Amino acid sequence: MFKKLRKKIIIYMMCSTAVFITVLGITSYFIVRTNVYKNFVQFSHQNITQSINSSLFYINSSVQSASMITNNNIIIEELKKDEESTIINPILNNVTNSSFGAMCSYLYDIKGHIYQSSNIGYLPSLDAMNENQHIAEFFADEKKSFISIRTSPVFGIYDNIKYSEEGKSEYGIISYIEKIIDEDDSLLGYLFVDINPKKIYDNFFNYKEGDIFEAQSYIISDNEYIKYINHSYNVPYEKIINSQNDTQYILDNKYLVITYSVYTDYTVLVTLIPLSQYRHNMIVIAVVILVLSAIMIIASYYIASYTAKKITNPLERLVNKMQNSKL
Repeated sequence: MFKKLRKKIIIYMMCSTAVFITVLGITSYFIVRTNVYKNFVQFSHQNITQSINSSLFYINSSVQSASMITNNNIIIEELKKDEESTIINPILNNVTNSSFGAMCSYLYDIKGHIYQSSNIGYLPSLDAMNENQHIAEFFADEKKSFISIRTSPVFGIYDNIKYSEEGKSEYGIISYIEKIIDEDDSLLGYLFVDINPKKIYDNFFNYKEGDIFEAQSYIISDNEYIKYINHSYNVPYEKIINSQNDTQYILDNKYLVITYSVYTDYTVLVTLIPLSQYRHNMIVIAVVILVLSAIMIIASYYIASYTAKKITNPLERLVNKMQNSKL
């Protein structure tokens, strides 16, 4: 007798519950997605800044090595002499070997002499170094020290292996350069302590697939990419070569790109973080929300059926009593 009413109650309650659960599920998904993405970006920034700070500590070891040379009274006295020194090269060797950050070291004095550690060859001339805009600006400036990141000019041989072709290397070099000045503030020469960019990549920016934080970083200096042999993402370099400092954006709908200004005013660290892990997490969350929503809708059916019976059963009993009393 009250079957239609019972169905209407069930349908009404089911529709109301389904709409509520759908709105709740969609709202929950977007709130969770926003928070997960925010945490994903924050976690990425934390990992990158930690790597940058660690690499700066590594570079500072070369700065300390340079100070051992530029503040060495023996070297200063040797550079004041007109004749070429025979004791500077061994000192450069000792300082280079004692530094875990330094790749090699070399010194240009103002008289045209060149001194170098024994593990390099085919060193560019001071005039060739002066052709680099940033090095030339440093030479002409009053600053005492400077960091140069470049692909040329670079020495030709390192540890008996070719490092550059005609003074240019796609793997680049990082140089800490310091002016050697005597007690009268007279310029005596320029000291270069070089750091291998591969060591920076290997030790601080070699995020591997499967790690908690998977990413790939690129050092861009003067719009030139410092190559790293372990780079594997299939990303055309022209898409990242002109990246601005201290920004973040989505590239090709596949990577979160975060950039930082590092080491020099003209060097950018561009880090690509795959969005695949973030999207995988969001799929898992969406499936969980869908499953919970389905369970809630199924449960709501039984609740609606129970409620409908609680409403219609007393009415049926009342109608039956009325019919029986007439009889």
